[in-house]
Amino acid sequence: MRFTMVDNKTPQISVQKITLRIFMGACFILMCIACNSSSDNDETEHESDTPEVTHELTLEPSESSLKAEWLDSEDVTYNLIYGQDEDILTDPANYATYDGSMDQDVSSPHEIKGLEKESTYHVVLEVDDERGTRYPAKESTTLNSEKILSSSDVLWIFEKHDGVVRSLAAYDSTVYSSGNDETVRAIDAKSGDEIWVFEEHFDFIYSVENYEGTVYSAARGGASSIKDGYDSTVRAIDSGTGEEKWVFDGNRSFYDVAAADNSVYAAKSSGSVLQIDAEKGSRKQVIGQHDRQARGVAVAGGTVFSAGHDTTIRAFDVEQEEEKWVYEGPESPHKNFLSVAATKEAVYAGSDTSIRALDADTGEKQWAYEDIQSGGFYTVKELGDVVYGGSLDGKVRAIDSKTGEKKWVFAEHEDHVRAVVPTEHAIYSGDSGGTILAIDPP
Repeated sequence: MRFTMVDNKTPQISVQKITLRIFMGACFILMCIACNSSSDNDETEHESDTPEVTHELTLEPSESSLKAEWLDSEDVTYNLIYGQDEDILTDPANYATYDGSMDQDVSSPHEIKGLEKESTYHVVLEVDDERGTRYPAKESTTLNSEKILSSSDVLWIFEKHDGVVRSLAAYDSTVYSSGNDETVRAIDAKSGDEIWVFEEHFDFIYSVENYEGTVYSAARGGASSIKDGYDSTVRAIDSGTGEEKWVFDGNRSFYDVAAADNSVYAAKSSGSVLQIDAEKGSRKQVIGQHDRQARGVAVAGGTVFSAGHDTTIRAFDVEQEEEKWVYEGPESPHKNFLSVAATKEAVYAGSDTSIRALDADTGEKQWAYEDIQSGGFYTVKELGDVVYGGSLDGKVRAIDSKTGEKKWVFAEHEDHVRAVVPTEHAIYSGDSGGTILAIDPP
């Protein structure tokens, strides 16, 4: 460094040198700031290369378990924290404090088992990865009081009816169906394959029944707009070949048929029930008389039971040719009886809002299953200790025949369920869209 001597002998630094050194120092500071800024940007860009995954937790409740689903991502550990204390949602890290539980290192979908029936559970998804531990999703739900069957319980689907499936019957290894497309169809109960089609009716076929190798079908005359006139007939069809055996013309609409003891019983729009010889197709007698349409008929133990739009269920002793009892339902135009099934011990009647069980001997009510959301139980069938009801809300319900408690629900139909028939191996149901499903019961 150079000094310049002045008169007082004090050394002085050159102004030019000082200016240069200040400039160089400032440049160094600016370079450091730039480097730090570049480093921060690099880190930001690195983080943006691995964006946070949006997790949506969905819960599907059943009777005593929950199925949890979310979007899985690689290199991430997932845990499910759950319990009945709502505080788990706000403080999941201390779940044990709130009597919670954790299923660790799980993948989607995951089933949480062993839960209390009819209880509300809160579930939090815990995510553990390079960013640390987070809780990106949480949901709450209440377990169902009954088992809900799903599409995985469907054994086969039959879709050859063109329009509403009105009725189903089953015998041996065959299911029989009828509908608005004016056909009766025989379907292999195991495979769902069609065996034969009967096409002699020319109107909506409201009911089909099988009795000792013969299928009986009933048409509602005037239901469809066709050129051939009204088909108000009951027809007997060979169950093996699909060939017609006889035709009975009733002159009025038929809504339902049942068969037993060499007789066919047909419910009419006039309110009466006709007894027809099962072999010859000839009329025997008129049984009972409702004030309005007779919509359903069943027979058990020598007694014919009929359901009417006059809000009554009637029991008729065939041998004595006399009415045994009349059950009068609620006096309301919205409480019409639509269907009926029977055993020697009990009668089960479907209405606009309920299924009722009556004592077969006395007509006294034993229980009532009420569901105003059902839209009406247009079909009721019984097998063993279960009553099956198909309704306009697209569901099939299984009801305990002794208590009236709901056992399970099947809700996979996309339209009104108007036909149900149970067997020991499967439950068959048909809807207004023309679809028949074979359901594997629990």
